Amino acid sequence: LRASPDLPELALHLPYTPVQGFIRLSVPFADASDATLIVDTGAGTTVLNRAAGRALGLDPTRPSNWAERRGIDGRTRRHRVHGLAGLTLLPGGAMLTRVEIAELPVLETLGVRADAPGGLLGADAFRGRRVLIDLQRARLELDSTDN
Repeated sequence: LRASPDLPELALHLPYTPVQGFIRLSVPFADASDATLIVDTGAGTTVLNRAAGRALGLDPTRPSNWAERRGIDGRTRRHRVHGLAGLTLLPGGAMLTRVEIAELPVLETLGVRADAPGGLLGADAFRGRRVLIDLQRARLELDSTDN
């Protein structure tokens, strides 16, 4: 597929690393270190690992709710769900008002260390944004305004 030459470039360009067919981003995070996030637009909700939850100051023993999700391996796992005042994981990305905290085996397989902030970036992080995945330049382009 080729982009039409008259398509305007989107405002933000985030370089990524392709890993086993997935897009892996490294983005600044709450504690000034980087978080490794795997783009998973098939997931409706963003899921962060415990290290990311700790960096955000979330108490892993006090979830506001629970969610059950089936993993890529077919097993169902319970995740802690935390309500947030507002969190934006990508520059210009959508503001999240809830996030799930869980250790997902697939994260380590895709190079996300359990002892460092990371997670799966779900479709909720892109809500109201135009997104272009530029495979030639290995970058994610994101419109920074609500549409």
